[in-house]
Amino acid sequence: MAERNTPIRVLIVDDEPEIRDAYRQILCDTEANLEMTGFHELRSRLFRKNPTEALRHAATRATSFDTVFCQQAAEAVEAVKEALARNEPFAVVFLDMRMPPGRDGVWAATQIRELDPAVEIVICTAYSDADPGEIGGYVPPEDKLSYLQKPFHPHEVRQMTIALGSKWRAERRIVRLAYFDTLTGLPNREQSRNRLSGALQAAKEKGGLLAVLYLDLDNFKRVNDTLGHAAGDQLLCVVADRLRSSLRYGGESSPGGGSNRPGDIARLGGDEFMVLLPNLRTTVDAGGVAERLILALRQPIQVGSNSLVVTPSVGIALYPQDGADAETLLRNADLAMYFAKRRAPGTFALFDVSMNTTALHRFTIEEQLRGGQPARVHSGRRGDRPDPPDRQVGAARCMSAGEGLDRRGVAGAAHGGERVRPPVRARRVSAGGLGDPRRDRARSGGARARNHRVGRHGRRGLGREGHQGAQGARDFARHR
Repeated sequence: MAERNTPIRVLIVDDEPEIRDAYRQILCDTEANLEMTGFHELRSRLFRKNPTEALRHAATRATSFDTVFCQQAAEAVEAVKEALARNEPFAVVFLDMRMPPGRDGVWAATQIRELDPAVEIVICTAYSDADPGEIGGYVPPEDKLSYLQKPFHPHEVRQMTIALGSKWRAERRIVRLAYFDTLTGLPNREQSRNRLSGALQAAKEKGGLLAVLYLDLDNFKRVNDTLGHAAGDQLLCVVADRLRSSLRYGGESSPGGGSNRPGDIARLGGDEFMVLLPNLRTTVDAGGVAERLILALRQPIQVGSNSLVVTPSVGIALYPQDGADAETLLRNADLAMYFAKRRAPGTFALFDVSMNTTALHRFTIEEQLRGGQPARVHSGRRGDRPDPPDRQVGAARCMSAGEGLDRRGVAGAAHGGERVRPPVRARRVSAGGLGDPRRDRARSGGARARNHRVGRHGRRGLGREGHQGAQGARDFARHR
């Protein structure tokens, strides 16, 4: 609704002052328009019970325009550049076909389309030799190019401006929904991948250095569970604003320093953010940016009546040493972030190849234990040899005991390659004695017999259980 009430920005390009005045009378607030507004107000007072409310509704429904006038084609191209630099693009451009002594409207349309592919262009001419189909070949796409014959009717210009401006707004809204996060206004995951791919291509061509920072807020779920999702959304918006502000005043990614946009920010989902730093001078600069972002987000955030302190854990992956494509860089930066979070929340970590080996080792153990299979783990070291049999048996014992997986044991195995210890006591089983239950029963019977040779009063002898165990051992030997 707020966007619908904002003026439609229109650029008028014509070398004749009379034509520009005609546009001004149609689209601008001239004396005639003010007289019409007074007439509508008087009519509301005569025929409506609440003229103030009726006038307010009429003003809400009315469409307003923000117009800029140029005389020549080159001047119009510069006006489009300045509008894009201010982030105030034009929705509609009316271009005269012939504007002597300068360039014509087709040249201006071609230049403007390269600068702003989304703008709606209207070619205006009094000559019948202009072919709209031919012009559409020079200024694609044809669905964003219109044709207006002079002399035109005032209503024709106004309605065309409203229709094309509404189409331009709808397309921009679709793009925002598809490529931008609706909560924070930051680029979403899809848009961030596109920007990262483009930055990687530029870095490959120039032989430059690029960094990807993966941020995750520590204990953010606690905010949602305690204060509600509305408070969590407000916190995410403040975090996004602080990320923008911290990068806006930094210059690590610009060779000359002091760039207004040293990096791109994106919200990947939930409480995860990505920061792209192209054109880095050294790898140390990436760590400096991470420290500045962490310090900025550590400052207390006022959410309603609560003052919250959040800390981000940051993982850093660098091009070209940590990956040559967008998917690999994002995965490695994410992995480095989790290592930083486990080691010390609120810090950053640079990706290292050993992180991949450790994560793969841990993932393999957990998956095989979850499926009840012996953990034949290929650790990625010592020629990818499987683990020794005693480690495999120990891992299998964890699941056969019927207990849940001891996460500390798995983490220890992932980090140090130690044996996975079962969470409950279990008897020792050799790798070669798993297939003979009679031998196990005989050995257990003999063990009980030995344990009961000392009687209640210290005399050597066999108790009742000892006699049974010894008898079982003799029977077993006799049957063999």
